[in-house]
Amino acid sequence: MEDVVIGIDFGGTTIKFGLVTRTGHIKRQWSIATPAKTAPETVMAEIVQEIKRRVSSAEHLLGVGLGIPGSVRPDTLAVYDCNNLGWNKDTDILALLQKGLDIPLVIENDANAATIGEKWQDSTSKDNLMYVTLGTGVGAGIVLNDQLVHGFAGAAGELGHVIVDPKGFKCTCGNRGCLETVSSATGIVRLYQKESGQDEVSITAKEIFDQAKQNSPLALNVVDQACDYLGLALANVANVLNLEEIIIGGGVAAAGEFLRARVERAVDKYLYFSAQNHITIKLASLGNDAGILGMAKLVLQKVNK
Repeated sequence: MEDVVIGIDFGGTTIKFGLVTRTGHIKRQWSIATPAKTAPETVMAEIVQEIKRRVSSAEHLLGVGLGIPGSVRPDTLAVYDCNNLGWNKDTDILALLQKGLDIPLVIENDANAATIGEKWQDSTSKDNLMYVTLGTGVGAGIVLNDQLVHGFAGAAGELGHVIVDPKGFKCTCGNRGCLETVSSATGIVRLYQKESGQDEVSITAKEIFDQAKQNSPLALNVVDQACDYLGLALANVANVLNLEEIIIGGGVAAAGEFLRARVERAVDKYLYFSAQNHITIKLASLGNDAGILGMAKLVLQKVNK
């Protein structure tokens, strides 16, 4: 019987599952749509059923790790501020999972999970870095002196709620002009709707990038704005923390070098002069697998203690 763990990347649009071996090999992957504005009790019950359906009798499930788009309190492990899911109060997610799973469980912020996965699998990553996830929202994991930073309440890395335009769009958190209102997948669509004057136009961030690559003036304008806002926020964090490296991941990062080069130019524009030429902006090496592998790593660390 083969030892395996399950890493789960809980996104605003999709919940991705990966069955992972002790060596970090993903044996199988699958996903389900993230239920919109559904109570956590219902969603966790669905996750438990997915796990039970997918693990075969030839596999020994050691544990499950869940990366979630919200903050995790270090003392109670309660999840809070999952604004994109509509879960704003402290919720004991682990207790909900334990109702159906009698195995070791780990919970972590999704961006932190992706950061851990990237560090695990990419031997070239630096000891002072920020991993940025661009998806339905914007998140970040911060590593300083080779240690993941959580902060006193587990909310370090909330890059998506750095304000880049105080008079900008209303955010799900209640503030205006947060980075994720303009540089996430949904934010890029919102910028497109504003610039086109068509508030109801149906389009995706991928389609906007595809149009920009074909030199559409409208799409290029939107992409350049989104990258400039992102570069501003990244440069501000890099100036404060003296980072060596910024890694860009998440679904929007599929735009590749077209995105990376524009973000790099914006970071250079806003970066303090002494830090210029000393920071690397690169795309994530694991793509959408980083969160799954990060949670798998955390579970393996727990069961191997």
